[in-house]
Amino acid sequence: MLNIKFKGFYENEEQLKPVPIPNTSVKFEEPDDIKGALRTGFFISLPIILSSFIITGQTIFDIVSNSGCEKNVVVFSIIFSSIIILVYQYVHEVIHAIFFPNKAIKEIYIAKDLSGCFVYCTEPVSKLRFIIIAIAPNMILGVFPLFIGALCRSMLSPGAALILILTGFFSILVGIGDYYNIYNTVFQVPAGACVFNSGLHSYWYESVNKWKVNPSGSIKALLVLLFALAFILLSFKIEACLILFYAIIMVTTFNHGRFYSIFKWLNLIAVIFAYIVLSGLLVY
Repeated sequence: MLNIKFKGFYENEEQLKPVPIPNTSVKFEEPDDIKGALRTGFFISLPIILSSFIITGQTIFDIVSNSGCEKNVVVFSIIFSSIIILVYQYVHEVIHAIFFPNKAIKEIYIAKDLSGCFVYCTEPVSKLRFIIIAIAPNMILGVFPLFIGALCRSMLSPGAALILILTGFFSILVGIGDYYNIYNTVFQVPAGACVFNSGLHSYWYESVNKWKVNPSGSIKALLVLLFALAFILLSFKIEACLILFYAIIMVTTFNHGRFYSIFKWLNLIAVIFAYIVLSGLLVY
């Protein structure tokens, strides 16, 4: 039904059957190999990694020091979390695959050195859906458990809170390649375009049935106002975060051409800043 196929160990690109690439397609600007992509993705993901590390570290310190958590509970939580994380590598890719169209064939490979897995699917999808496919497992297995463990640590047993936090944090780390794909998609693909994979590379092309991608003057003015309000209302904490995220969604949705280039770095700054503010709200 879901057309998910487990293909075993990945050895070389010849295993990934390419698809015909339309003449109008544009290749992503990205490294030619997986290791290069992971290196670049690591530096792009540093704000997420560091802020997640702050949440994890301070929350664990709070649980251990203030909840009377015994040493054997901590040891058990670390061991049990390690087992879950190993299983999560496969679950992570299955979630990716589920978010692709049902009719598409999704192939899951295991790296030969057992360092991880990846899913390969050549079905074209919209820009927004491609971003959702990339972020879904990181939200489901990483962000949600980490935030639940941090927010509800006083209501959970120390062991349960530690397991949620540890598995959430390491699941966020696993998504480095996904964050890099999202970064490339947001910053390289115009709104309304379609994205697809062929071999180790991703491509995009303008959709025939795309909706309007050039925002009107009123939309531009609205986005400028949202960014201004976001920075003015920082003292209101969560309200500011919501405005930041809303502004980010608007910019990502309506970006195109020169208008997009103006907001490119402001958009990235807003993402980083919103995550850091949320980190502070969760920890303190």
